[in-house]
Amino acid sequence: MIKLGLLNIRSLSTKALFVNNMITDHNLDVLGLTETWLKPDDYIIINESTPQDYCYKHEPRPKGKGGGVASIYINVFRISQRAGFKYNSFEVMVLHITLSRETNVNDKSPVMFALATVYRPPGHHTDFIKEFADFTSELVLAADKVLIVGDFNIHVDNEKDALGSAFIDILNSIGVRQHISGPTHCRNHTLDLILSHGIDVDGVEIIQPSDDISDHYLVLCKLHIAKTVNSTSCYKYGRTITSTTKDCFHFKYSCSFMLKEG
Repeated sequence: MIKLGLLNIRSLSTKALFVNNMITDHNLDVLGLTETWLKPDDYIIINESTPQDYCYKHEPRPKGKGGGVASIYINVFRISQRAGFKYNSFEVMVLHITLSRETNVNDKSPVMFALATVYRPPGHHTDFIKEFADFTSELVLAADKVLIVGDFNIHVDNEKDALGSAFIDILNSIGVRQHISGPTHCRNHTLDLILSHGIDVDGVEIIQPSDDISDHYLVLCKLHIAKTVNSTSCYKYGRTITSTTKDCFHFKYSCSFMLKEG
């Protein structure tokens, strides 16, 4: 079981100590952060946000102000970051996580899953549905177990919202589940989402931090990730030869020859 948190921090620069304490207070294994507002060289702030025995990955916005996503995770995991995901309508960081806590280094089939942290800026982006569909499809084809977390700025709680309906249709068509119900923002909309494919998610909690921390709420959940066992049937074709095989073959051949002659 992995305990995961998600929060739109709306600038990490003055909240490093809060994030550090939040990780330890809730005993989180992984924390996904959106809107870090950090620059590529802002290492001091992200270091101060990371408790002892934890590590981090950070993907700042390529240009301009705002944006940025990060993951802070306990160092018993083996992490590799996958590059190459660049989109016009949203920011994303993809990590491949190996649960070395539960698997031996000599194990040929360790437990692994892909974790994507997403931030979609508010506003109307005509490219989003297609870009997110392409991204999610590629991710679930590449990994059996996928978790996508982040602030999507989509009102999935409003059935009349056209973008929200199109977004949910995309998830259903790919076989991805959405696990958050209830407001995750001070204006009572569900904006921060936990999406899964091949991973059991439960124990969802939504906690409102103080107003001076963020206008978004902290989302907590538990991940139950079991090892996938791929059992492939193996067929070996052969012929069984015994001491009576020759006699049986001779008898059947003789009968067939007599029928043809007759």
